[in-house]
Amino acid sequence: DCLLLIDYPGFNQRLAERVRKVSPKTKIAYFIAPMVWAWKKGRIPKLAAVLDLMMCTFPFEKPLFEKAGLRTEFVGHPLVDDILAQRHWGRNATDEEKQRIYEAKSDVFNECPEARPMPGALETLQAAKEAGCRIVLVTGSAQASLLERLEHHYPGFFTPELMVTGFDVKHGKPHPEPYLMGLQKAGMPASQAIVVENAPLGVESAHAAGIFTLAVNTGPLHDDILLDAGADRVLPDMFTAAQFLRQYRQEE
Repeated sequence: DCLLLIDYPGFNQRLAERVRKVSPKTKIAYFIAPMVWAWKKGRIPKLAAVLDLMMCTFPFEKPLFEKAGLRTEFVGHPLVDDILAQRHWGRNATDEEKQRIYEAKSDVFNECPEARPMPGALETLQAAKEAGCRIVLVTGSAQASLLERLEHHYPGFFTPELMVTGFDVKHGKPHPEPYLMGLQKAGMPASQAIVVENAPLGVESAHAAGIFTLAVNTGPLHDDILLDAGADRVLPDMFTAAQFLRQYRQEE
């Protein structure tokens, strides 16, 4: 018998540990490796102790788990690479082509100039912290370098325990799952939370989760697009968002 675990790291790790105790002979395989390369590297030996096979979607994950003695196979991303191959070649990509596609994407991402911090973002985070808010990051990104930049530009504001990334959820924005998971991690009901977003899909996601949503129009979109997505308030920039949070605290 074999137990195949897919994504959802917190639950699946506990399930694997439980199954290993009650059924030692059961083979346990895991598809979509947890983001141990971004945080909580201490999970690697724990996973190696209970799993028989790890199937990872990024090639650089393979040696991380193999070093701990866990048999690991790089299987690639089964959807994105095949969509790209179908579009250009009219067929699914081979394993070798998927490897080259990923390497090319990584090269392009790493060659891009480092994005400057969004003006007013630090002030907004400071205002939230001063107001006693528990700050939760909800992002569709799973790039380790991007997450590292957050700590570089905004040290001390984000912790791994209060992050929801692209690898943590089954349904991304505009589905409410990312923000519902954020509420769960924060231990807060939607009625006691505020979301600061700047993208229509993110606004729609937060609104669907029942959270009061501040939409900051940092791009060329008309305010009506953000309002139609479900924003409770539309603000012109992050500095105004910081002022809103300070005023909100004073009115409480």
